[in-house]
Amino acid sequence: MSDERIRRRAMEVLREGRFKLADDLLARSDLDLVSLVENLRVYQAELEIQNEELLRNQRQIQESLARFASLFNTLPVAELVIDHKGLVLEANPEAQALFGLSKAHLNQHFLARLIEEVDRGAVVGAWTKLSVDENLRLPEIRFRRLGDGGFIGDLHIAPLASPLGEIRQYVCAVLDRSEAVAQRRSLYESSERLRRSDSVLRERLKELAALHDVLAETARHEASVGEVLQHVVERLPDAWRFPDLAEARIQVAGSGYQTAGFVRSDWRQSVELKLSDGRAGEIQVVYRERPPVVEEDEPFLAEEGRLLKAVAAHVTSFLGRRCDEERLRETRERYRVLAEFSSEWEYWLGPEGRYLYVSPACERITGHSAAEFEADPELLTRLIHPEDRARWIAHAEHQRRDDECELDGLEFRLLTRDGRERWIEHICNQVIADDGRFLGRRGVNRDISERIEAERSLRLAARVFESTDEGVVITDPRARILAVNRAFTEITGYAEEEALGETPGLLRSGRQDSGFYSGMWDSLANRGHWRGELWNRHKEGHLFPVLLTVSSVLDDAGELTNYVGVFSDISHIKRAEERLEFLANHDPLTELPNRSMFQERLQQCIQRAERYKRQFALLFLDLDHFKDVNDTLGHPFGDALLKQVAEILAQQVRVVDTIARLGGDEFVVILEDIPEPRFAARFADRLMDVFAQPMIVVEQELFITVSIGISVYPQDGQDMDSLVRHADIAMYQAKSAGRNAFRFFEPLMSDGLARRMRLEHQLRGALERNEFVLHYQPQLSLDGRRLRGVETFCRWMHPELGLLPPERFLPMTEELGLIKELGCWVLEQSCGQLASWDRAGIRVPRLAVNLSMRELSGRETVARVREILERYRIAPERLELEVAESKLMRCADALVGNLKGIRELGVRLAVDDFGIGFSSMTLLQRLPLKRLKIDRSIVAALAADSDQRLVVRAIVSLAYSLGLSVLAEGIETREQADLLIGEGCEEGQGFFFCEPLPPGDLVWSWPA
Repeated sequence: MSDERIRRRAMEVLREGRFKLADDLLARSDLDLVSLVENLRVYQAELEIQNEELLRNQRQIQESLARFASLFNTLPVAELVIDHKGLVLEANPEAQALFGLSKAHLNQHFLARLIEEVDRGAVVGAWTKLSVDENLRLPEIRFRRLGDGGFIGDLHIAPLASPLGEIRQYVCAVLDRSEAVAQRRSLYESSERLRRSDSVLRERLKELAALHDVLAETARHEASVGEVLQHVVERLPDAWRFPDLAEARIQVAGSGYQTAGFVRSDWRQSVELKLSDGRAGEIQVVYRERPPVVEEDEPFLAEEGRLLKAVAAHVTSFLGRRCDEERLRETRERYRVLAEFSSEWEYWLGPEGRYLYVSPACERITGHSAAEFEADPELLTRLIHPEDRARWIAHAEHQRRDDECELDGLEFRLLTRDGRERWIEHICNQVIADDGRFLGRRGVNRDISERIEAERSLRLAARVFESTDEGVVITDPRARILAVNRAFTEITGYAEEEALGETPGLLRSGRQDSGFYSGMWDSLANRGHWRGELWNRHKEGHLFPVLLTVSSVLDDAGELTNYVGVFSDISHIKRAEERLEFLANHDPLTELPNRSMFQERLQQCIQRAERYKRQFALLFLDLDHFKDVNDTLGHPFGDALLKQVAEILAQQVRVVDTIARLGGDEFVVILEDIPEPRFAARFADRLMDVFAQPMIVVEQELFITVSIGISVYPQDGQDMDSLVRHADIAMYQAKSAGRNAFRFFEPLMSDGLARRMRLEHQLRGALERNEFVLHYQPQLSLDGRRLRGVETFCRWMHPELGLLPPERFLPMTEELGLIKELGCWVLEQSCGQLASWDRAGIRVPRLAVNLSMRELSGRETVARVREILERYRIAPERLELEVAESKLMRCADALVGNLKGIRELGVRLAVDDFGIGFSSMTLLQRLPLKRLKIDRSIVAALAADSDQRLVVRAIVSLAYSLGLSVLAEGIETREQADLLIGEGCEEGQGFFFCEPLPPGDLVWSWPA
């Protein structure tokens, strides 16, 4: 093929998009060397055309570089701009990705450093000789790349001339050709391998072709034995190394088959044939004269010997098969006569799995003729019911794997031609010749549909009678018991032998009178059945309700033969009805009255109080921080806590009082007939004392508090809605006052609730409206006044109320479920500010940020903290996350995993507001903490209360014993600072040093 024609063919391949020509070529099984070379030349032409196209594109890019400089960074090709010394001045994103270097790193490289040393001299030499009007293309240069072994690419260099015609800069384009080079090398190596194996392959193909022809001949059923053997010997010489000299012969039991030129010779090769009937034979291949090339006096190749043995094996198998078929033909007629007149469907399968005979009975059973089964051996498999087909296939597969196996009979369903379903009993036995050879299988398919149906009816009746959950009793016409089932014994307690011969009066409870039974017998006499409920007596004496159906059984003549009674124990239905009635008025978790019963009892209480001119109190209770318990310890734990709270409340009220659960963690208590409201206050105080004690819930110690609102009838309302609403308002006031308290309703509270609801509504969108701001308060060493860090404080810049402190909105944020989103924002903004200070040269050693329980318990918390630190490039030890002591101690066990995960990042953990909770020494040792922060209430009382100094001393001593640091918050006077220093406290923060301020207002007058 000429070069021009190859080029045109390559262009056609490229236009059609067949870019995997080489892969398709290698995958072909009819590959030869000529077509391989031709296709490789076409592929080479494709590569040259592609390369020319790349060169044209490169020249167009160089010509338009000045006009489209703004597109430099969007080009899909790696581009570099270098000066006359080779220093990289610009690099587009493709170049950065290709070399694995950032733009800043690339701009510090010389072009020569990006090229492997083996190619560096050639590139530098060619580049330095460029003139103004010349472009340089260096194909397949080996480049370096950060992180791996580099790549191979084409380097295009074009000078950028100054207005004076001087070359000051060059534009370099780098095209990654690693894949193309690797593909070309792979094609070359494949070509060499194919060339070397071509000659060997030709010889093997010749041998395989001869063996294939032998197999084809011996598989012919229409040809005689002599014809087949003659064709075999005529085909063999062509498979030998010297076919012009080769002759072949087969001798079997006195008969011989040979090629025309066969003669006895010293250069021969033979294999013995051993037939199954005891006869022997031989197959020979000879050379008429000495072959021209003989290695070590051996005229035949080892492969030729193996081929002759393979041919001998196939000839032996062919002769044995023909012998078997002849015997089968002889006995087939005798077998057919016996089977033609049988009512059973008989068949004979040959060793190959094809039917040798099928009796005519198959058509009566299936609707398909014997000829159809003989023509299609798989017809029976397709007729078997889909649900039974897998068992049949497994049965047949077992037979094929082991000719000598004896299998038990198989029963299956079969679908006839008209769609009816029949049951078949299949029995199959092997047929063995006198000499022990396997000749096939003889089988019988017997229609057993009627027997199966009869057995099924009997089994169904027996199964229904014995397995039904309803008691069944059968009597004679005189009501004497003839039979009972298992359920009768289980329901009544009477064994079968105890009931037989008795009457159903054995179970009479005495709760139904004689008129009831008279109506039953009248119904049986007139309508033949009766159905109704009655009470029976168990053998052990207790009564139980049943639903009974009694029916009369008549024979063909209409005479009464039996009564059949079917009954079921409906005790569980009665109990379910009672349970449903209970659940309609009670909470299923705590079994306290629910909202429906509470409203009913409250209305009754109002009516009694109005009638007798009495007072009563309504207490609305809400558990503090219950949502945190659910979020951290799980809902099953929360449910256990609610049940324990219900038990505690039940122990505190009188019999006449009512406790109810309205939903969630809300409970109400109706205190009836109280002389004065102070009795309600005393009851609330008692509840506070009870809840101040630690609770053991699911083997965990837990502190939980309650907030209580109280309304009193009649001064706080004379109807149900007013009393409940006012108690609810008072409860919210108790929560706003810091929780763990109770409040009586006051009229002014309604206005406060309205303001709170409006504030809650505005709070929901405050984050999206960017109304939150962050202030920062310095944390200093108390001895030298050195800056140790800053703590972040969140403020709400309300559009109407101005700047609101955290205590005005953070509790609402937690209740509304917004605290997690706000906490993420605070952490993000705080770390961003720390990074900003770093860039401005302001060194802040530590950033303290508060974490809510919702954030700390989240699965993604550790990953989010890691991501923020990495994004702002902040060392983990500079971040300190604070958790309030009261919340941490409440759910510490559930948070240990996240706390350890945060600590493993290198982030420090601190306990905020320490000293006012119920910390456990053991728990503090288990937690990965770094610092304790003394609560501001303790610091405020230092000067006036010597006991508080002892508290500070104990906290400092505890911290040092655990290897923790101590920081005091809320320092407002020098006296407090001096006292803290005297007790060994290291660090502090408070208004005495600096109030929380926006980042721009902080005066950095403390050395870090």
